[in-house]
Amino acid sequence: MRMFVSRINKLGTIYMDILLNFISAIIGGLIVWAVQQLYQNNRENKKSKHVQIRHKEKILDFEILEKLKPGMHIDLMKEYFGNPYKLFKDDDEVFNEKLITTNSYLYSFRNADIKITSKDNLTIDTVTVFPRDKTFNITKFVEGLNLNSSKINLARVNEELLSISEHTFIAARLDYCFALKYRIANPLYLTITLFGVMEGDFHEYFETEDPNLFLNGLITGICISEYTDLENENIFYIYEYELR
Repeated sequence: MRMFVSRINKLGTIYMDILLNFISAIIGGLIVWAVQQLYQNNRENKKSKHVQIRHKEKILDFEILEKLKPGMHIDLMKEYFGNPYKLFKDDDEVFNEKLITTNSYLYSFRNADIKITSKDNLTIDTVTVFPRDKTFNITKFVEGLNLNSSKINLARVNEELLSISEHTFIAARLDYCFALKYRIANPLYLTITLFGVMEGDFHEYFETEDPNLFLNGLITGICISEYTDLENENIFYIYEYELR
């Protein structure tokens, strides 16, 4: 009887050891999995923060329009900004309303969004900037127009600007913006397009196409492009959906 009881106890001890080992293995596996997940999440967070610091947290200086302008090498863009937030292989031309095959690089900074295009991926064709603050100075591109201010998000459309500009209106699902295009000859030889929001109802423009409806409209963005013939001229806008 004692021998039988002893065997029962030994079997119980063996099964208990097996059960404990099994439970330990499961717990150990869960710990290893948890550590791996923590490491992976931490690594992804660091990577995400790096991208955010590279673009979202960087301040774009208005002097960038001097450093990166049509005709300059596209490598300068990559040197200043790094990799783009988004890259498109075609883009909508504002005045011709055509889809243009081009490399369109989009960057989003703390104080501004910028789009740079290049058809040959060697030289810059256009630079479009939409600042979010009121410090972006464009004096060089509006000189002689007698605007109330030379800063984007402060400057407003006047009669002198309208008198020299070609006009159109951009109406998308979340975008309602006028565009005024004019040329600057010697010494810059550039085409300048100013974007902005009008004070009245934009539907009236589509009925009359009267640019006087843009008078006193707030200028919110700028596109600088090559001084070429009108047929080959390309102007690009930054759409709200592109920033998502």
